[in-house]
Amino acid sequence: MHRLSAQSLTQTSALRVHLVRNPRPFGVPSFHSQALTKQLIQNIRGLSQHQEQLQDRMLVGASITTLELPFMRGSTKAGNLLFQQGACFSSLVCKEGAMDISFPAATALQAVLFDIDGTLCDSDPLHYYSFREMLQEVGFQGGVPITEEFFIENISGRENFYIGLSLFPDWEQDRRDKFLFDKEARFRSIAAQQLKPVEGLDTLCKWIEKRGLKRAAVTNAPRANAELMTSLLGLSSFFEVVVVGGECERAKPYPDPYQKALKHFGLQPDQAFVLEDSETGIRAAVAAGVAAVGVATRNPEQSLIEAGATFVIHDFNDEKLWKALGTQPDKALN
Repeated sequence: MHRLSAQSLTQTSALRVHLVRNPRPFGVPSFHSQALTKQLIQNIRGLSQHQEQLQDRMLVGASITTLELPFMRGSTKAGNLLFQQGACFSSLVCKEGAMDISFPAATALQAVLFDIDGTLCDSDPLHYYSFREMLQEVGFQGGVPITEEFFIENISGRENFYIGLSLFPDWEQDRRDKFLFDKEARFRSIAAQQLKPVEGLDTLCKWIEKRGLKRAAVTNAPRANAELMTSLLGLSSFFEVVVVGGECERAKPYPDPYQKALKHFGLQPDQAFVLEDSETGIRAAVAAGVAAVGVATRNPEQSLIEAGATFVIHDFNDEKLWKALGTQPDKALN
């Protein structure tokens, strides 16, 4: 089972998809969902034979719907429209017909694109602690601390603007911004003392440098966080560019940040691979047409596979990664 992306859809002739309605998917408050859905339906009038079915099944509030839609191969417009629909629904899952993205051949590989939080370093516990404490302070959920499961499902990997909308739909934007600014300041104060790299990172980075590969950090974190973390990990000079989702037209799970990194290097999607720890990030990579290697530091391995990861590793010493790279950690620097 694979998460449906715009690219996978464009290479599929017939799909069966599950649409799971969520009032606040990707942090979009519920009052946006119906408007976005109606706009989508208007945009796909070319699929007129399905319009009534879409309206009936998507707007009646059914929690889970199975819907079969045929598409022509190469139908980029249809693919993009349904990927946009993914912003209105918690999941858009292709059960059959989606096309996997292969890991690039060693001879074609030109770049490695890294997420930062949870990928370079196991920072999610520090974000979880910061959010848990600050949400308690403002009386979120009646002062009941959020769980790790809540953090993974509603916060991890998402861009702050949408986190704020999701957590505080009734707040003014200035108040959301202030809360998130203070949360990030708290995170940075903790990270300065506790941040540690994921096992094997140093060896992988040295191998990348030895091979002369391009490298970018692509993150939904604020730039201040990104620069602090890469500095604490000794990687400020390693990355040739840091792409911040909030500085793109759209952040992850949209493909824009990864597309921006590829454009910076003048590369095609099949000349790079991505290392990502979250479903949000993997969806973004897959939507950009880039093979994504899931890094299961905290998020469940199965969720990363379902989001579209080509394969999943647990750290950078994992033999699956080095097999794909055509070497072994103990031989990588020889």
